Amino acid sequence: MRFHIFVVMKTITEKTLKKFGFQKEESYDTADGVPDFYYYTLDIGSLSLITNTDDMAKTDGWIVEIFDHGDFTVCHKKELKKLINSLYCILDVE
Repeated sequence: MRFHIFVVMKTITEKTLKKFGFQKEESYDTADGVPDFYYYTLDIGSLSLITNTDDMAKTDGWIVEIFDHGDFTVCHKKELKKLINSLYCILDVE
């Protein structure tokens, strides 16, 4: 008899981003004043975390990366929480 264990990882939501302290950044079209798209950022010491844009998140889900280090991405809530906690600890930020 075989047993399979499946681990369900919760994806990142806008609610999660706001709860973890991310700030919404909007990009406006100068012609009509309506946001073309938005994304979220979080500064921790000298590092910034940034998400993909809302239009990309509709198809790919919310993804967080360290700004200017696109090879490192996080797409699950638990991983994001660990990353943020680790960065606060490593960078000695309160």
